[in-house]
Amino acid sequence: MRSFKLISYNKKYLKIIVEGVEVEGAILTLNDRNIDIEIVKPYQDLSGGRSIPYFAIQHISKYTDDNGYSAGYILKELYQLGKFIELNKVKLKQKYFQYKQELGKLQKESCNDEDIDTIYKIEDDFFNNNFPMVIPINTRKEILEKIKDYYN
Repeated sequence: MRSFKLISYNKKYLKIIVEGVEVEGAILTLNDRNIDIEIVKPYQDLSGGRSIPYFAIQHISKYTDDNGYSAGYILKELYQLGKFIELNKVKLKQKYFQYKQELGKLQKESCNDEDIDTIYKIEDDFFNNNFPMVIPINTRKEILEKIKDYYN
């Protein structure tokens, strides 16, 4: 059973209902191996996607053949992420401030490999300790920008 209801879907746009809320998204990329979605309503500036590894393409349904299920599922995840950020923005602002302080301690003109590893660890800790879901690396920058915007 799907945890969302697909209302409309074409190769550029989709609309679903999740938890009684109408959610809309733009399809940025759609081909046999890749799909990328950006949520446009009720939240914005969050995107995510999926890719099928080249070696597995012959064994897995192509994204273009699943009648919008993959796009709907990604959009549902983006909605849940946006909702979590909105409901927890005060706590996330505080944690973001701590995150930036930790990074600030490492600000140097040049970084060695150990410093780079520490930066990645600080980022991993921020996301692993403050979000109940896995945050893909390619979505992290958008989330950090969104939380940073709460300061302005």
